[in-house]
Amino acid sequence: VESEALGTMLSLLLTANAERLVLKSDYRLRDAAAAAAFAAAAAPFGLGLPAAPPLGALSAFLGSRAEAVSFVFDSEALEILDANGPRENFAVGGRNRWRYSDIAEFAFYPSSELPLLVYFAERSGSGSGASDSQGHLFPVLCDPESLVRLFEERVGASKRTA
Repeated sequence: VESEALGTMLSLLLTANAERLVLKSDYRLRDAAAAAAFAAAAAPFGLGLPAAPPLGALSAFLGSRAEAVSFVFDSEALEILDANGPRENFAVGGRNRWRYSDIAEFAFYPSSELPLLVYFAERSGSGSGASDSQGHLFPVLCDPESLVRLFEERVGASKRTA
């Protein structure tokens, strides 16, 4: 148990503020896309060749985003930062920051044991349920075990839908 706790602590990069946790980048999703590209390219009779370039491009994209994007958990909110710090949300404006109390539900796909994507819905306006929410979907580009644990601890395990 002690070594497990130490491993979890080491997987988190602590900033100056002890309440603020910046999750370490993780490249497993990039590596899986690269492996799929190589497997497609090596398929017999060239059958996988049409799939290899798009999978290779996806791998390169995921690798570049894992390097540039950080999931940050502070005492009151989840924030997604790029290498230059906070950025305007391209779709709706404002920072990519969501208070834990405003997150109506969250899920990991395909599962929390193998999280490739993280989904969460934030309450928008005066609505109180998930039906009045705006959804967000991100690839898991950081330490998946810490991401799952922090969502459950800070957002609340009761808001988990899958």
